[in-house]
Amino acid sequence: MRGIVLLLTCLWLLSLGKTVMPDIRIITDIPYNPSPDVHPRQVLDLYLPTIDHFAVVLYIHGGAWVGGDKNLYANIGNTLAQAGYGVAIINYRLSPEYSHPAHTQDGAMAVKWLSDHIADYAGNPHSLFLTGHSAGGHMVSLLTLDHQYLDAVDIDRSIIKGVIAYSGLYWIDDWIMGWAKNAFSDDEAERRAASPIHLVENAVEAGDIPPFLMIASENDYPQLLVEQADMGNKFDEYHVAYTAYVIDDRDHFGLVTRIGTPDDHTTDIIIAWLNEQSEVE
Repeated sequence: MRGIVLLLTCLWLLSLGKTVMPDIRIITDIPYNPSPDVHPRQVLDLYLPTIDHFAVVLYIHGGAWVGGDKNLYANIGNTLAQAGYGVAIINYRLSPEYSHPAHTQDGAMAVKWLSDHIADYAGNPHSLFLTGHSAGGHMVSLLTLDHQYLDAVDIDRSIIKGVIAYSGLYWIDDWIMGWAKNAFSDDEAERRAASPIHLVENAVEAGDIPPFLMIASENDYPQLLVEQADMGNKFDEYHVAYTAYVIDDRDHFGLVTRIGTPDDHTTDIIIAWLNEQSEVE
């Protein structure tokens, strides 16, 4: 039954994603891994506004590191491009075939590609926002708080102007291990090292952390509401700038699939926040 529900959900999402907004240029399936043996999932789609020198929003989908696809989230690309932002929506290698840190390393490679190439599309390579849903929220948090990933691809972290985590996962525990087949080691120390909530102190000591926007939904998995609150407490402890919301009348998936629909509160929040951070820049 769960498989049928997931299939119907994916078909519905694809129907939403087929809508192409006016005045947007869309380029699909660009490889972001420069290696000759690029994996088929190491590709991204660009949604580009008609203005020049736009800031860029990288979006990483969820799916418990074992599923998901960039093609399901064209609504996000369309909506933010209409608001004047370039959007890159990526695929990445999945478990169980690949394990941590492969997923996050792919995210870092996508950041590197944007840094090197987005100017060719009239974008600003020095103004990048990292965003992701669920497992993707974990990945963008890890990219920001564990400097090894962006350092490995020679990225100046000052280009990261902010992070948006939708229904983010901030620690790797037994609950998520039940979903994430072979995504993480059973070793407790390795799981702790992959948990963003345990990386805040070291990240603060190593340099500035860009502001975070954390958004969960009223009908989300209860564990994720707890994790968002705990991450907020950790940010408070170390004086990290963040804003957090719990959106009424949304569930785990609807939080992101309803972005761009009429009267969607999440849409208003993220565009206002992106505009504010861009002005600070």
